[in-house]
Amino acid sequence: MNKIFAKNLFCLILISLCFNPKAQDHNIKKRINDYLESKVEQGLFSGNVLVSVKEEIIFSKSYAYANLEWQVKNNSKTVFRIGSLTKQFTAAAILLLEQRGLLSVDDFLSKYLPDFPNGDKISIHNLLTHTAGIVSVTNPGILKSNKEILSIDQVIDTFKKLPFEFEPGTTFKYSNSGYVLLAKVIEISSGLSYKDFMKANIFLPLGMTSTKCDDNMLIMPFRATGYSRKGRNLQNAEYIYMGIPVGGGSIVSTIEDLYTWDRALRTNRLLLEKTKKRMFTPFLNSYAYGWGIREISGEIATTHTGGINGFSSNIMRFPESNVCLIILSNYEFASSGQLNKDLSEIIFD
Repeated sequence: MNKIFAKNLFCLILISLCFNPKAQDHNIKKRINDYLESKVEQGLFSGNVLVSVKEEIIFSKSYAYANLEWQVKNNSKTVFRIGSLTKQFTAAAILLLEQRGLLSVDDFLSKYLPDFPNGDKISIHNLLTHTAGIVSVTNPGILKSNKEILSIDQVIDTFKKLPFEFEPGTTFKYSNSGYVLLAKVIEISSGLSYKDFMKANIFLPLGMTSTKCDDNMLIMPFRATGYSRKGRNLQNAEYIYMGIPVGGGSIVSTIEDLYTWDRALRTNRLLLEKTKKRMFTPFLNSYAYGWGIREISGEIATTHTGGINGFSSNIMRFPESNVCLIILSNYEFASSGQLNKDLSEIIFD
């Protein structure tokens, strides 16, 4: 027994030493920066990057421009659209309402929207895990235009009568429509608009002062301009009315606020331990509640990528090693998920 204990202890110490960036490579910050600088020089990245290891931010840097026309550089306060990273906040709001006894993820949609087709077969769990079979509102041809000003009810009307793609609960297929419906469930359950609920119950309590639901008309300090690419040339991204991706892609944030979010998820400040366990338990296709669960660089990661007109983002969290990588870019073509994967390989050597 003593030999086995000693052997196991030695292995644990060895693993700990191997995963100590300072012991592993004194130039780890340089390696990260060199990698990102190469992407900037190739015209493949503009934005902010943050890396934390064991409660310490070991790397945080801004690259290129928040606004090319005025040559305003990105900085740590720059606000980016985060696309589908929004989904983890919507999922947290649903679970917070469940903690308060105002709903259950096992509830059927018909309880909240009685006239929604198949509502008695679609659970909130199905909406959270992309297993409801509802056509995604962002599929080509569903909306007349991304520029049309629509209320949340009008967005739902664009897809509610379309044929279902499969029987609820049987298959995974990513659908932004499910998260629009979740935003509506939040409104009905709380009596607040989605925007007001998120602000009052998640963003402000956690001190995420730069995080909010986007508003095209709002004058927003430090807001980044989003860019797309035509051939090799940059151009302003196509306009989208930000009421359309409500619940699934409508939030803006900063790397500092998203790091605060990561810290909050490591405590019980917002969600209880048993609630977080549900949030990170995958259902079909390794997808949980607003998070993908993947093995990356030899360790299980909770991660999600966001893409929306002009912007690309990724958050990658390694719970076991207490590592978090956050990338926010105002280039919609930036491969933020791959960038973070490459950075994780540098971190884990």
